[in-house]
Amino acid sequence: MKSLLTQEELFNKLNFTHILIDSCIWLEYYEYTEAFEPLIKYLQAVHCDILTLPIIKFEVLRSQNLENYQRLNTIIDDYALNFTGYKDKTITEEALNIARIYKKNSNTSASFIDCYMISIILSLQKSPFILTENHKDFTSLLFDPIYIHPIPIQTKNGTLKIYTPCIYEFNKTKYAKELAKLSR
Repeated sequence: MKSLLTQEELFNKLNFTHILIDSCIWLEYYEYTEAFEPLIKYLQAVHCDILTLPIIKFEVLRSQNLENYQRLNTIIDDYALNFTGYKDKTITEEALNIARIYKKNSNTSASFIDCYMISIILSLQKSPFILTENHKDFTSLLFDPIYIHPIPIQTKNGTLKIYTPCIYEFNKTKYAKELAKLSR
C-alpha cells in the first residue's frame, strides 16, 4: 500500500478537482458540525468541487424529522453541487459490474447505493475521489486511501470517539484488472 499524503500533497492533488461526499459524512457533519466543518472548509479552500447525488440526499434525509430534514438539506445545498450529469444506463451497467466484482471478492456488504456511487466516481474522468467513513465498502480492492483525517469527538454520553473520514481515490487500473477477471 502506498503511504498516505501529507496535507500539502493533498492540497496539490485535490486542487480544482471534484470529490463526492458519502452520506455518512453529511450525517456526522450534522451531528458534530464544529468538529467536521474544518475538513469541509479545507476542501473548499483547495477549490475542490464538493458533489452530492440525489440518491445520497435521499439516504441522508429519508428518516429525518421536519426540523432535521430542513437543516440537513440546507447544509448539503450550501456546500455541495448536485451532480446529475450522467447517463443512467451506463451508470447502472457499471454499478452492476462493481457489484459483481465485490461479490466475486467476497464483499457482500456494499449496497446498491455504494455501487451506484462508485460508478458515478468512475464517470468523473479526471477526479475520482470520495470522502467517506465507510471503510468496508470502499476498500483497497478498487480504491487507494490517500488521506485520513482523524476527528476526536466527545460524545453526548461523555465517551471519546475517533471518527476516521478518509479520502479515497478510485484506482482505474485495479478496476480494469477486476473487470477482466469477470469475463474469465
